[in-house]
Amino acid sequence: DVIVSGATLFQRERDARGSPFNSSLHEDRNIPSSRCHAALHAALKLGFDAVRSEHQKDYSELYNRTSLTLDTKSDGRHRLECEQLLTTPERVARFTRPCLHPPGSEHAHQAVNGTGPYPDTHLQQLLFNHGKYLLIAAS
Repeated sequence: DVIVSGATLFQRERDARGSPFNSSLHEDRNIPSSRCHAALHAALKLGFDAVRSEHQKDYSELYNRTSLTLDTKSDGRHRLECEQLLTTPERVARFTRPCLHPPGSEHAHQAVNGTGPYPDTHLQQLLFNHGKYLLIAAS
């Protein structure tokens, strides 16, 4: 198992209501190290399953507030089957090119449904969800 913790010298001062009003760097250069050690010890004490469960609980409420569903010009079932055969770099490289039937199939190298180029909307949804997760997890 690998457990990672991070901290910074950045600090926010808050007013009486708890709203941030000033940002600065903490003068004590040992603060990040001590915060990291405390977080690591707490995580080790709780155990992986408890930390994972807490993480999922923390982000899922925010994550589930939004969703993105994009329509596709082709038969979605065939389109998704084709996209799942490709790696992410391949999907990005052929983003606006047609989804072709796989080599060796009856219609090898022909566009699915013959519709020509159309964007990989499922990739757009995956990237949206990945960005949403990273933004929540980093905050």
